[in-house]
Amino acid sequence: MLFFGPIAHAGVISLIDSEEHHQHQSATKALGIGLSHFFDLFELHNLVGIFNLLSVVTFYAFLLRLFDFTYIGPISWFIFIYFILANIANMLFSYAPYHIVFGKKTSFQALTASAIQAITHLDVTLKVYLNYLIISARTILIGIMILLLPFLTSWLIGWFGFSPSISTIFIVMAILTTPFILFLAQMNSVLEIFLIGLWYRAYHLTNDAHTSSTITSSHGHDDHH
Repeated sequence: MLFFGPIAHAGVISLIDSEEHHQHQSATKALGIGLSHFFDLFELHNLVGIFNLLSVVTFYAFLLRLFDFTYIGPISWFIFIYFILANIANMLFSYAPYHIVFGKKTSFQALTASAIQAITHLDVTLKVYLNYLIISARTILIGIMILLLPFLTSWLIGWFGFSPSISTIFIVMAILTTPFILFLAQMNSVLEIFLIGLWYRAYHLTNDAHTSSTITSSHGHDDHH
């Protein structure tokens, strides 16, 4: 996923762009476009990775595990500030992948252009980012519910007087969790594509440097020449 993520990101953007302009594009061509932007997007993903909301939650859990709950107050305040800064950074840099794919910019140039675009069109960016937060929160909550389901089932079995063995509990957990994990993975993929499409529309709506050419058309001109 570390290496496939940037390729898939650019590929999905190019497929959405081709659909938007009613141009057929094969998955092979989308893969080629993803590969052509791999290094810049890979660098971008690594630069902004520390602002990923899942990374914030994971870091919080790591600190609590490292220091136990003795310093939960200071740790929580630190994570709260980190969370606010992460959201600001995510919002400012949300247009960066599109500047790489459409504007052929480097990762650092894309970050700068994205921040300027987000600040200039703050109203649109805030609306889109709010949708992103709502969708992300729902996905995380559903994931937590799915993970807690087998433990809840085991607790209910014990509550009603049964004494299941450890192996039985693991079997129940596996049976209940596996299909829900597959469902969550499928839903997460669909939502990820939806969010890429949402930011795609926001990028073109707020981009001051409008161009008439698309990814697919520009590649078509290259093929023609």
